[in-house]
Amino acid sequence: MNYTTFTPDEEIEEIHQRGVDEANHGHLDAAAQSYDEALILVKHGYDTDPFGQMMHLGRLQRDKGFLPALHAAKSKEPVELGEPVLLEESLYTFVTLEHMSRESGVLDALGASKVSAETGATRGFLARYATMDVVFLSYLEPPKVRPAQNLAATNYFEAYRDARAGNNRYYETMIAANAARFEALRSGGTSRIYWLNVAASSALNARTSDPENFVPSLKAIASKAPGARSRGAAHRSIRRKP
Repeated sequence: MNYTTFTPDEEIEEIHQRGVDEANHGHLDAAAQSYDEALILVKHGYDTDPFGQMMHLGRLQRDKGFLPALHAAKSKEPVELGEPVLLEESLYTFVTLEHMSRESGVLDALGASKVSAETGATRGFLARYATMDVVFLSYLEPPKVRPAQNLAATNYFEAYRDARAGNNRYYETMIAANAARFEALRSGGTSRIYWLNVAASSALNARTSDPENFVPSLKAIASKAPGARSRGAAHRSIRRKP
């Protein structure tokens, strides 16, 4: 049997979305509770669809794993983020799913592309986490800034590569726009212009190749591009919304 889509569990989807909405409104403790509730259910709710189970597990790990960065954004003082353990687990989940799909042949081309897109999304979250780390390390431990910068830059590149292979123009655009903001923070040089152009190209391509993500892609640029104008703008933007 080949999969083009992954069968969602409606109850888990509803709880997961509730967590996302709570996080978007700044209710981070409530979001964590919703994610935990969904994580418990996802481990028991996919008896006949192990691929769908892993897909949703990876997405939940990703959203919960980014909460420390969102908590840090609400702090008035620099804080140590710690290791992005759940984000790393999310990446492992999706990479494992990719290997399983290649070995078993269960996923068709479209299904495999969706896994690649989600892998890219998680790498993008890892890059954003490292970007937030750069901001705080500049106050707390300046010698660690360069390694964090290198980690972020690598993750942005790999995230965009995976999202592009997955044909998800929204993920592409968001990753590229965040990368532009990061490059403005790092050096303010031409790399930010490169990533802004990449983001614009991905958004425009969505109009024909991924229409349902056209408007979300435009919104992604509108929300992130102002933070790529200068180092100061990037710093303020990242502190406000990682």
